[in-house]
Amino acid sequence: MSKPKIAAVLGGGISGLSAAYYIRKKFGNAVLPVIFEKTSRCGGWLESVKHQDIFYDTGPRSFRPVGLSGLNTLDLVEEIGIEDKVLYVPRSHPASKNRCIFTKGQMVRLPTDLSVLFKTTPPFERPLIRAVIKDLFTFRHKKDDDSIYNFIERRFGSDVAAYAIDPLTRGICAGDARKISVNLALAKQFEYEKKYGSVTLGFLMSKLVDTKYNVDKFVEIPGYQGIGMSNISITSIKEAWALWGLENGTETLVKKLEEVLKNDMNVPIIKDAKVNFIEFPDIEGNHTSIINYTKENRVEESYHCDFVISALPSWIIGDIILRSTPSFPSLSKLLESITGEDVIVTNVLYRDRYILAEEGFGLLVPSNEVKNTPGIEGLLGIVFDTCIFDQGDNTIFTVLSKFDQNDIDSPRSTAEIEKITKNYLKTTLGITREPDHMNIKFSELCIPQYTVGHSEKTDAAKRFIKAAKLPLMLSGASFEGISVNDCIYSGRRASENLPF
Repeated sequence: MSKPKIAAVLGGGISGLSAAYYIRKKFGNAVLPVIFEKTSRCGGWLESVKHQDIFYDTGPRSFRPVGLSGLNTLDLVEEIGIEDKVLYVPRSHPASKNRCIFTKGQMVRLPTDLSVLFKTTPPFERPLIRAVIKDLFTFRHKKDDDSIYNFIERRFGSDVAAYAIDPLTRGICAGDARKISVNLALAKQFEYEKKYGSVTLGFLMSKLVDTKYNVDKFVEIPGYQGIGMSNISITSIKEAWALWGLENGTETLVKKLEEVLKNDMNVPIIKDAKVNFIEFPDIEGNHTSIINYTKENRVEESYHCDFVISALPSWIIGDIILRSTPSFPSLSKLLESITGEDVIVTNVLYRDRYILAEEGFGLLVPSNEVKNTPGIEGLLGIVFDTCIFDQGDNTIFTVLSKFDQNDIDSPRSTAEIEKITKNYLKTTLGITREPDHMNIKFSELCIPQYTVGHSEKTDAAKRFIKAAKLPLMLSGASFEGISVNDCIYSGRRASENLPF
C-alpha cells in the first residue's frame, strides 16, 4: 500500500478545519491533511463563551442560508451530525424584518416595503423612487472595481449611500465604505451595471430568468454535485429561513468538526505550533516541502509535506513566505498589503427579558453620526442577540466598536470599555440600568479589509504562485470572502483544487 500524500494546512480556523475535512472526504486515506494551529484552540474568531446559564458569541453569531456557500454549510452541519442543534429565524421574524440605524439622535427602522418608493421615509430625505430613476438614467461605470460607497452614490444618490451602505459596510467588515471594494458585498449589482447599464434593470432581468429552488440545478454545477441536497438545506428553503444559529453558540460547529476530524478521520491537529517558514522544493523538485514551526516550549520542529494550504490571514502567510527558502519578497509584499481591522466585542447581559422597546436584529451607526454625535465615538453597531435567538428571561446585546490604537486617548483597559459601552447603550437605546454582566474581547486584525483592487491583488498572488510552481494554495477569509459560509466553502474549493 502506497504512503499517503501529506497536505499541510496552516491555520486551525474554520477555513483550515473545513479544508482538512473536505480533503479527507474527497481523497480518503490517499491524502492526509495535517493542521498547524498557532494557539491552544481551533476556530479562530468563531468562539462562544459560557457565563453561568447563558452563552456569548465573541465573533459571528448567525449564518445566512443563501447561495451555494450557504447551502454547503448546512450540508456540512448535517454531515457531522449537529442538525438537531440548529436554531432558525424565518423571514417573517422581527429579527429578519427590523434593521435599524442610529441617526439624528434616535433609532430609526430602515424601511422594507415598497411604500418608501413614493413617500419620504426616515432616514431618507426624499422618496426612493428618485434613487431608482437616477439609476435608470446614469451611465454605466467601465472600471473593474470601485468603492462600495462610490458605486451606490453614483447610481442611487448620497442618501442611500450614507444611510444604508455606509453603516452596512461598517457592520459587515468594520471598514470604510469609501475604501472597501464593491465586490465584497455587491458584486452581483456591480455586474448588473456593467451588463445592463443599470442595477434596477439588471435586477428585473434576473427575475425574468430566475427560477424557484430546484435541487437539480445544484447537481449540474461541475465539481459540486450534491450541494444543497441535504434534508436541512431543503428545509431551510421550503420554510424560508432568514438566519440560523446553533445551540450554545457558533463554536458548536467548530468543536464538532474538530471532533470528527480527530476521531473519525484521524487528522492530526498540532496546536500551539507557530509556523516560522517553509522550505520549498528546489527547482527540480528534489525534495518535499518542509514546515518549520515552534511549539509552546520554544523547541523548533519540522514536518515534511507534499503540498501546503494556507488558511492564514494574508499578512501572516506573507511574513512566513518572506522568511522561507527560497524567499519571495515581492509575493510577501503583495500579501502583506492586504490588512485587517481590529474590533472590540462586548457582550452585555441583563437579567430581564423586557429591556428593549422594539425587537429587531440590531442597529448600525453611519460614520457621519459617529463624527457628529457625542457619546458614540468608535461605535460600529449593536446586535440584539436575544431577539434573534432566545436565551430565557435574559436580554443580551453584542456591542461592536473600534478605535485607532495609535491615538493616545483610545481606550485600552476593560474598565474603560465597560464605561464606554454603557454610554453607547444609554445614548442609542436609552438604557440606563446597570448591566448584570459584561464580557469583553479585543479582537486584533480579525476582519480582512477588501479595499478597492483587492481581487487584483489576490489574482496576482495566485498567478505568482503558479508561475513559480510553488506547492502552495491560498485559502480563507483574506481571499475568498469574509463570512463563515465563504470560509467553509473556500476550504471545500481548496480540496477540489489539490493537484493529487
